[in-house]
Amino acid sequence: MGSQVDNSAMPKQRRRTAQKLAIEEVLSRVDTHITAEELHEIARKQQPRLSIGTVYRNLRRLVKEGKAQQVTGPDGRLLFEGAKGPHHHLRCLSCHKVVDTTLGSDVIEAISRQTADNSGFVVKEVYVEVAGFCPICQGSLELEARKAAAAKK
Repeated sequence: MGSQVDNSAMPKQRRRTAQKLAIEEVLSRVDTHITAEELHEIARKQQPRLSIGTVYRNLRRLVKEGKAQQVTGPDGRLLFEGAKGPHHHLRCLSCHKVVDTTLGSDVIEAISRQTADNSGFVVKEVYVEVAGFCPICQGSLELEARKAAAAKK
């Protein structure tokens, strides 16, 4: 009678497949927020047999492991980026571009403190998204306003 080892309590080792490495590499290389579909298109250049399901599965795992961050875009689509440490986002209401920004720890502490004081809520994490118009869209809006004003004359 042979002895059996119970491995159920041991942490499960994740395989580092070529497909997962390609996904991680794309996330580390892009300097913007991308959809799973966009990531899939880029990563398929290295891994032609990569499926969209594999991309979604790995993105969920990477977010859970803290190696990627997920943001919901204004149109409801999920956007992803490689984990870059604490930061916040600026979102353009016109072109829907999402850009990283940082806020001082004093600002975050003030938000946490005021939220806790006003609601009794125990704050564990603060994520800030500021919505407005990016410089390119500001220029387009100003141009449209000038055209509209000129048309009224």
